[in-house]
Amino acid sequence: MTNVSLTITPKMRLKQALKEAGIENPATVTKLAVDGIITKNDFEYIRKNMAETLQELDIGKATVEINKIPDSAFMDCKSLISVIVPDTIITIGEFAFAGCSGLSFSNIPNSVIKIEHSAFSGCSGLTWIDIPASVTEIGDFAFFDCSGLILIDIPASVTEIGGCAFDFCSEITDITVDFDNIAYKSKNGVLFNKNMTELILYPKSRQGDYTVPDSVTKIKDFAFDGCNGLTSLIIHDSVVEIGFLALGHCENLYSITVHPNNPLFRSENGVLFDKDMTELLLYPAGRQDDEFYLCGGYTIPDSVVHIGFYAFGYCYGLISVTIPDSVTKIEDFAFVRCFSLTSVHIPASVVDIAEMAFEDCPAFITVHPDNPIKNAEKSQKYFYLMLRYGILKRYLCKKI
Repeated sequence: MTNVSLTITPKMRLKQALKEAGIENPATVTKLAVDGIITKNDFEYIRKNMAETLQELDIGKATVEINKIPDSAFMDCKSLISVIVPDTIITIGEFAFAGCSGLSFSNIPNSVIKIEHSAFSGCSGLTWIDIPASVTEIGDFAFFDCSGLILIDIPASVTEIGGCAFDFCSEITDITVDFDNIAYKSKNGVLFNKNMTELILYPKSRQGDYTVPDSVTKIKDFAFDGCNGLTSLIIHDSVVEIGFLALGHCENLYSITVHPNNPLFRSENGVLFDKDMTELLLYPAGRQDDEFYLCGGYTIPDSVVHIGFYAFGYCYGLISVTIPDSVTKIEDFAFVRCFSLTSVHIPASVVDIAEMAFEDCPAFITVHPDNPIKNAEKSQKYFYLMLRYGILKRYLCKKI
């Protein structure tokens, strides 16, 4: 273990400064304090030569080029535990600390205005982070997969939060927003836009049932994604848009109830459909009612013509599913990771099966002999590729 303090002069770079300090092997340095001017090349040197050994870095008294922690500055520096940055920093760049799984502390000074795309993604050691009142923008995926993060506190200054900024933060219990924030609001720990017409993010570790407020018209992309503690959801008639994977990966969600006056959505026995029940939107991954246990599977209503994207995704307990002759299309990932699914019969009516419809699903698939897609060149190529590259590793496709 080596502790090093040094100053970088304008004509010297970190590599030379370390050598002048008697450090021939930078990988022996565990604690480093740097003063002087630090450039993008110096950050790159740290990442390439000290990523596996450097634990503490103090550049609080240094001057950083263009007042920005560069893109990918410390990416995958897994040994890094603590970083102190100067109070002149304005921007934390894309992927700056991404993959620093050991990072438990990093100050974000009051000078920072923007936290860019994936800046802290994968920092699983962070349990709390202080977002200062200077920050106005939090980029897409900024804190994605910070699985140790428990609390998010959004200051009044933040006017833009990017997509998936806090997705896969599985331990979050509450999201709070400063009362004076003009763009966002929290209620009971759930994040909304200011007038509560959009539900943006539900805390991932929150347990139990939830009723969407009747002011909400839109459930945003990924809003409930990965909320494994969510057991049932009530959607009011005000909701007219449900975003991409808004209810994805909710492994214990057993029921979705939609108000009967909702103009665009409908629920039947806890399953989510469009209003006229021509598209099956979501079969709750945790659905385990009496009918499920007795029948060992699910019969899709014969009004359905379209099985939607991720419709049965992550339904680990689903054993079998009956697809009626009304269905014509099965979307990508419709049955992804249905590990217990033993059989699926594709009726003659189905003419469009997306290439990833049965991704990572070990079901025995049979196809009706009159199905035109069975003998189509596209279909033959599709099934061949699925088998060739292991996507349908244990699938058996045959006519009956």
